[in-house]
Amino acid sequence: MTEEEFFKRYSFNVREDKIGGGSFGTVYRAYDNVLDREVAVKVSEVRISGDKEFSLREEFKAIEKLPPHANIANYEEVHTFESFNGVFDYAIMQYYPLGNLDHFLSKNELNQEKKETLVLAIIDGIAHLHKHHIVQRDL
Repeated sequence: MTEEEFFKRYSFNVREDKIGGGSFGTVYRAYDNVLDREVAVKVSEVRISGDKEFSLREEFKAIEKLPPHANIANYEEVHTFESFNGVFDYAIMQYYPLGNLDHFLSKNELNQEKKETLVLAIIDGIAHLHKHHIVQRDL
C-alpha cells in the first residue's frame, strides 16, 4: 500500500484524534473508509541504534504468530513510509471506545473488586506475552 492509498483509506486528524502515546509512538482514533469501522493507528518513528532497528514492524513480526488473547491488542498490519523528516511506521490496531487505561480510570470510579479484576486481566495479558517470550515495552 502506498502512502497516498493509506491516507485515503484511514482518516484521522493528528490534532483532534490523539488517544494516547508514549516513548514508542502516538496512537490516534481513525476511520477505515474501506471496512467502514473505527480503528486505532499507532505512529512511531523507526529508530536505528548501532546495527539494531527499533520499529513497529519488528514488533509485528514478533507477535504475528502469537495466539489470540482477550487482553492483548495485536497489530493487524503495519505500513512503513519514508519522508524528508524520517521513516515512520503506521500500525493498525483494534479501537477501544472506552479509551486507554488512563482515560478509562479517570472517567470511571471502580470498587475494589473491579480494580482487582482489571489488574488481574492486565497481569494475565502480560503473562501470555511472557509465556511466548515477548516483553511489553509500553508499561
